[in-house]
Amino acid sequence: MHNFKERFAKNSFLVTFSILFCVHAEATNYYFSNKGSDANSGTSTSTPWQTISKFNSVFASLNPGDKIFFKRGDTFRGSLIISRSGSADNQMVIGAYGSGAKPLFLGSKQANNLTYWVDQGGNIWQDSDPAFTVDVGNLIFNNEASCGIKIMSASPTFTTQGQFWYDFTNHRIRMYSVGNPASFYTDIQCALRYSAVNISTGETYITFTNLDFRYYAQCVWERNGDYITWDSVDMSYIGGADFHGDYKVRYGNGLQMWRGRHDITIVRCNISNIFDSGISPQGAAISGGFTVYNIYMRNNIISNCEMDFEFWEQDSSSSAHDIYFENNTCVNGGGGWGHNQRPDVVHGTCFYICFFIAAKSNIFIRNNIIYNATESLVKVQTAPGHPVRPAMYDLTNMILDYNDYYQPKGGIIAYVSWDRVSHPTLALWKSAIGQEAHSIGSDPLFKSASDFHLQAGSPAMKAGIDVGIPFTGSAPNMGALQ
Repeated sequence: MHNFKERFAKNSFLVTFSILFCVHAEATNYYFSNKGSDANSGTSTSTPWQTISKFNSVFASLNPGDKIFFKRGDTFRGSLIISRSGSADNQMVIGAYGSGAKPLFLGSKQANNLTYWVDQGGNIWQDSDPAFTVDVGNLIFNNEASCGIKIMSASPTFTTQGQFWYDFTNHRIRMYSVGNPASFYTDIQCALRYSAVNISTGETYITFTNLDFRYYAQCVWERNGDYITWDSVDMSYIGGADFHGDYKVRYGNGLQMWRGRHDITIVRCNISNIFDSGISPQGAAISGGFTVYNIYMRNNIISNCEMDFEFWEQDSSSSAHDIYFENNTCVNGGGGWGHNQRPDVVHGTCFYICFFIAAKSNIFIRNNIIYNATESLVKVQTAPGHPVRPAMYDLTNMILDYNDYYQPKGGIIAYVSWDRVSHPTLALWKSAIGQEAHSIGSDPLFKSASDFHLQAGSPAMKAGIDVGIPFTGSAPNMGALQ
């Protein structure tokens, strides 16, 4: 078994520190600002580039160790296309400079012009903007005060303010609104079916730090890429796209790792309001199988996602080892904007395990606070179509302990969907799996509904086990914040 302190330091804090402050002799820093110009050199804060298009055009020609910084407080629209790898000694870094809020990346088309919307009668409005050439997964109104309600039907019926429908034939949005939508709402962001970050051809050694991604109808990141670090990255209001364009399934995760990904570090991120899963290592069956390993997910706050965290690995010939989900705070599973408008399966859970994989070792779920879910805090499911197995089959060789499970209004702690067995109390859950000896079922006493620091006297304070994450005092806190 690895030395946790040494491994975690190598994969997050010290690596992040070194790549940000120890510049390789041949490395170059590049800068982006809303007030820049793509005709600039981009090599200083006084001559920054301006657009995501410029980023995508120059990234392929950069050298390992080069770093790109976006100005804090600025907003950029589009998808980052990662087409170049760093190296073990010289990671590529995409980060922030200046002071203020993290640079904001939006995957949306703004629809605030009165002329965009054409009255169809009966409070139905259709956009006339030719820019809507891909599916719109979500509408975000008035700076996240509310969201649209997407109709998943080839023959939509509109009855409620904010309902909308995407026409795949004519590439238009229709919306129910009492009056022109651009006058009813002060701001309309239409989340387009793009990923925030595309790592599609196996690029490696990339670090993302201090960035904020919002309003993408697909994932923040998906498919390929190993030796990837996400440090202090925010992401919210992601997902909702139509998976097949047939009005049957919507999708969209936050940070998604597909099949045999390895050496992925996700630390200190704040992930919220994701249509599917906040963080999701996943993979469907493939000939020859795959191995997923060295996945480190620590000190993240994940909230208001349909599934705050999801293991979805569906291949009996594959294997997984050295996966660490530790010191995270998972809150309000199923509490996000998409829960009540899902056209297919409703999960409403903080921690979802559908982990049908042959060999598992060194898989740790520890020191987490798992708090409040619409359906159950934990949901365990075996592979669809697989012969009936013992209820806890998918937890074989997984270590669960030192977690705090709490349902404020009562409800199910864990649900095993294959056998349709509910475990309404932590005691029953412990008995069923023979684990969680040091886990508790107490209110962690957050400072507020939006501040997940622990109050003095919290039962989760100093109640964790040392897993190599820095802490002060006799023991670490459970949850993301020490």
